[in-house]
Amino acid sequence: MFPPAPSGAATGSNDVPSFSAWLPAALPEFTHHWTHLRYVRSQLADVSLGTCDRLAVGYPPQHGKTRNITVPYPLWRMLLTPGLRVGVITHSQRYANKVSRWTRTVARRQGLAFGTVSKQDEWELSNGSTYLARGVGGMIAGEPLDLCVLDDPFGSREDADSATIQEKVYEYYMDDLTPRLQKGAAIIIIHARWNPGDLIGRILESEEGPEWRYVRLPAIAEEGDPLGRSVGDALCEGRFPLAKLEQKRRIEGIGFESLYQQNPIPRGGSFFRRDWFGSPVDASAVPADTKWVRYWDLAASRSDSACYTAGVLVGKSGSGETTRVWFGDVVRGRWSPADRNDVLLQTAIADATRPGFQRTWFEKPVFDKDGAASRAVVAKLAGYQVGPDNVGGHGSKELRAEPLASAAKAGIVRLVAGPWNGAFLTEYEGFPRAQWKDQVDSGSGGYNKLSRPQGGMSINGKAV
Repeated sequence: MFPPAPSGAATGSNDVPSFSAWLPAALPEFTHHWTHLRYVRSQLADVSLGTCDRLAVGYPPQHGKTRNITVPYPLWRMLLTPGLRVGVITHSQRYANKVSRWTRTVARRQGLAFGTVSKQDEWELSNGSTYLARGVGGMIAGEPLDLCVLDDPFGSREDADSATIQEKVYEYYMDDLTPRLQKGAAIIIIHARWNPGDLIGRILESEEGPEWRYVRLPAIAEEGDPLGRSVGDALCEGRFPLAKLEQKRRIEGIGFESLYQQNPIPRGGSFFRRDWFGSPVDASAVPADTKWVRYWDLAASRSDSACYTAGVLVGKSGSGETTRVWFGDVVRGRWSPADRNDVLLQTAIADATRPGFQRTWFEKPVFDKDGAASRAVVAKLAGYQVGPDNVGGHGSKELRAEPLASAAKAGIVRLVAGPWNGAFLTEYEGFPRAQWKDQVDSGSGGYNKLSRPQGGMSINGKAV
């Protein structure tokens, strides 16, 4: 049933080889020889030997975490140590059940005998080892554990950025999960580093932090790489070539630093940095073939306490290594709806004379529940290329700003010198904690449209 154990393999049973030897036979359809996978297995070997009982791994997505660790390792340990009590925890019960089914499938393919307990979220092997699958928050009282694998406790970036959910996950770890760990038990936590306040971050900053072994695996190597890679090397060239990772970095922005580099960037103060934009340049420095859009963030009041309406002119020139992003102009103020629409029209008339100008976009405002305000803007700008942008399903303002933040950090964004520069940079530097976000919404909206062009939207089922 199993390949022979390599010479000197430390096992708890003569029938069970080392994890590295067993894995290719258990999951032959997957690749197991990549360097980062071998490195993680070396860390798991210390867990198996009892020399490490607290292991945290910052791991980029789609690099083999689930199929090389979360599914096979608990099963192998159940074979290695009869009577072992295993718990696998994920962000939701639904996903925990899926991981449980995957693990049982591997067990069946290996011809393993099951015990009498056979539920979707709880089962056992005939040797007395038990498996428990739970989502964060799921009932675990009265379930002693000898090994716990906590894989992706956050289901999304927005969850990981939520202080409420951060606290919920940490309280579950402290109050529900930790008390279930028996004497000599080990716990492994694996997830992408979404936010400084995520579970790994909270644990490392706590009093128990020194007790943990933390392994950080960035998708693109940095100084002091644990695998010995040269700076700039891909973590797994066979899975994600460096060119593909660099493309993701350009598109996904600060999210790439967290999700792929395991370098969570705190919100506010460092989301945008003033020096990333360099010194403003003269308009003559902008290439003649630059493509432009104007993107508006609309407000509905002229009150001094109201939000601003802002329209940012965003340009893009070049491609690949020569790509540059330009902020050419900002129109910003507080106007009544009628006056605001007049300003939009006058700006559209002026923009239409600009070489390379493509389209005026505006974000469908939150106050526009029935679409009447959007239709009024489209009617006002009749004869000009205009497109409403429904960002309701595109995540938070922070998520929408990440691609632009990444481009700015890469040093490819410049401002055309103008009287609006100061207020513009101040707002970006304070985002998202500053009171006003209209210029960030407009600038990131324009950048996203130039980077990933989309069509318009429908209002009440009708195209506008």
